[in-house]
Amino acid sequence: MRDTKPAAPRPSAPTLEPVGTWVGIDVAAQTLAVVIAHADQAATPAETVANTAEGWQTLRRSLQAQGIQPASSQVVLEATGAYWVGVATALTAAGWTVSVVSPASARAYAQARLRRAKTDALDAAVLAAYGRDLRPAAWRPPPPEIQALQLLLRQRDDLVAMRTQTRNRQHALAQLPPAAVPPEVHTSWEALLATLETQIAHVTALIEQRVATTPIAEEVARLDAIKGVGWLTATLLLVETAPLGLALGASGIAGAGEVTPKQVVAYAGLDPAPRQSGTSVRGAGHLSKTGHPRLRQALYMAALAAVRSNDRLRAFYHRLLARGKLKRVALVAVARKLLVLMVTLLTHQRTWDPDWPARPARHP
Repeated sequence: MRDTKPAAPRPSAPTLEPVGTWVGIDVAAQTLAVVIAHADQAATPAETVANTAEGWQTLRRSLQAQGIQPASSQVVLEATGAYWVGVATALTAAGWTVSVVSPASARAYAQARLRRAKTDALDAAVLAAYGRDLRPAAWRPPPPEIQALQLLLRQRDDLVAMRTQTRNRQHALAQLPPAAVPPEVHTSWEALLATLETQIAHVTALIEQRVATTPIAEEVARLDAIKGVGWLTATLLLVETAPLGLALGASGIAGAGEVTPKQVVAYAGLDPAPRQSGTSVRGAGHLSKTGHPRLRQALYMAALAAVRSNDRLRAFYHRLLARGKLKRVALVAVARKLLVLMVTLLTHQRTWDPDWPARPARHP
């Protein structure tokens, strides 16, 4: 018989003051255009402050001088380049609720409202209205150790891209008559390639050292055990999904909610986007590609490795080819299946077993 001990009462959630003010911020490299929208009032004219630490303090003082308090307001801005990170982090640390939305989402909202003109002030007003109408989720800054890993991973990606470009240029030079290319040109490109190789090795070693000293080291090892997934891909997955809280709760970094494989697949942009409407539109389906491009590329490269080394995924890949799927389509399906497996292992705290299905049996 099961123990019928009464469950402990759950702590009551704190009472939050309803949001009545939305602050839209259009971020530029040096300035911030700020527009305030209240629930039942027209938006205020745009105010411009510097995109610096002093400007962020000026913004907070200006908002509070107008009676706008963190508990009853929401700040909305776009994820444009890296210029938004400083102000978003500073406002979040000061107690403000900050939502960071994708430029594509904000642009689609503006188009739906028939906004064709584009200025900093108009963009800020659109973001304020976006927050009022759609109530986007709050953004949480990643922990410092995760942010450091993210920067190092992106630096390595950039160096690898530069190495590829350099090799392509060397290959193009090799097609020219030898007499047409001075030896100094070859020497210059070879020196640059050697420097890039050294830098890539150095940054890779830094990433490995940092992973070993962070709480995600155990989760990286868990994913690295999967054939086809290297430790760099595992690290990138954990770092770039930090906004979702994937596995961070188990790693002791931050409290994580329930994250489903479907959410992570959509976050990576590997979810299908069918094109069907009525009886006249029967377009070919495609990927949404509205998610994280770095994560999507890393998973595609992992799928290429998995179809060579992972028996289950290789069999899955060849079944798709036998059904007439294109190789690219089959590889995307492998990448999606691999991502589902990785998320499942993380959320269930399981070790990879080649004979264990991606979806564990439900227990009564």
